[in-house]
Amino acid sequence: MLYQCSGSRSFLIGDTDGAKADLEESVRLVPSLTQSWVKIASVHMEQGNPIKTFEAFDEATKHNASDPDIYYHRGQGNVQITFTIAALICHSALHSERI
Repeated sequence: MLYQCSGSRSFLIGDTDGAKADLEESVRLVPSLTQSWVKIASVHMEQGNPIKTFEAFDEATKHNASDPDIYYHRGQGNVQITFTIAALICHSALHSERI
């Protein structure tokens, strides 16, 4: 649990690499800590890796499919990825018209 708390703190202060290391140690020691898996997913999302984001959510679900926090944060991930894709499409369309 110590690594989970340390990872959460690191993530909140913007140290995603430190957060990832602590959270990965947390699940290495206690693989069933779904909150650590959810936070690992958040780290991957922050680092721009949607595939690893959803792999971490899937791993959390394997350990406790009834934890609503998994689905809440997974939904946030879906929204964030959708907005990112939409922004990229708009950016591409705007720049292609200027040529």
